[in-house]
Amino acid sequence: MLEIKDLHQSYFYGTNALNGISFVLNDGEKLAVLSKNGGGKTSLLKCIAGLFPSSSGSIILDGKDITNLKVKDRGLRMVYDDGGLIRNRSVSFNLTYPLKLRKIPKSERLGIAYQTAKDYGLEAFFKEQAFRLFTPEIIALALARLELRDSSLTLIDDVFSIANGKERKDLFDKFLPKISKLKGNVIFATDSVEEAFSFSDKVLVLNNGYQDQIGTLEELKSNPQTLLVDEFVNPNKNRILCGVVDNVVEIDGLKLKIASDYQSNEVFVSYELTENISGYQFDCSYKKYIAENKYVFVNIAGEKFVGECCSNDTKVSIDVSSLKLFDRINEKLLTYELL
Repeated sequence: MLEIKDLHQSYFYGTNALNGISFVLNDGEKLAVLSKNGGGKTSLLKCIAGLFPSSSGSIILDGKDITNLKVKDRGLRMVYDDGGLIRNRSVSFNLTYPLKLRKIPKSERLGIAYQTAKDYGLEAFFKEQAFRLFTPEIIALALARLELRDSSLTLIDDVFSIANGKERKDLFDKFLPKISKLKGNVIFATDSVEEAFSFSDKVLVLNNGYQDQIGTLEELKSNPQTLLVDEFVNPNKNRILCGVVDNVVEIDGLKLKIASDYQSNEVFVSYELTENISGYQFDCSYKKYIAENKYVFVNIAGEKFVGECCSNDTKVSIDVSSLKLFDRINEKLLTYELL
């Protein structure tokens, strides 16, 4: 079990890397940490691991406060975003050295290391130096090292980001069964929504070191608490900036009265379009295939409409149930009533 309580972390030059992160993982529970580059996911994992000291807050692992313990005394395992390999040594050394640190008898180390390499498709590279490996082998070796010790907490820091495009997706699909079988609590950091929700039902979204929201995919999609969360989980929604006059926002003939406090005279309006014979004509400029016979149709103004087809006679209007308002300054969700 892992409990993070109001965790803060600052760099020596004063910049805040983490700002009040809190969550609880029950025994065996997994969590994906989702953020853009620089959002705080690496800082969070390194703070939990003890590589970055926390400024305040606490880290409780299996009932023990490990906040101020040295890295070696925390009893966890971690994969770094660059693989964290000993690049000038062989694959064999990278696999046997952790066993040496655990005081595994020398006569057993090579056999354990070779079997682990074989399990991850690395037997042909066993004597090769790590710096000569290509991206798939780097990721395989980094993940293989996790098998060499038991731990109640595993941290994986966006290791698939060193691959690009289709290769990244293929490698994630290849190794997902292995990382899904890791015992204990596992925290998997990524900038990919697909990876995050494939790995875990529960996702923590970070934004510049702040905890935007934590929840399931359905919770985040239906009730995003910030604009960033909405952009992550609802990529095909439309978002425009609208003015506020006397607490009222007008869009496409609809009037929305803001019921919560807001900090600007403009708000972001997030919405989906739906077919409506009484709506306005949607002239498609181009389309993008999504999945399951669904397309995103885009008009010349950049508006998106998701559907199976779009003809010259297609008319659309705003799906009122999809409307969300976000403050332009802090980008937090606003409550409103439809007039």
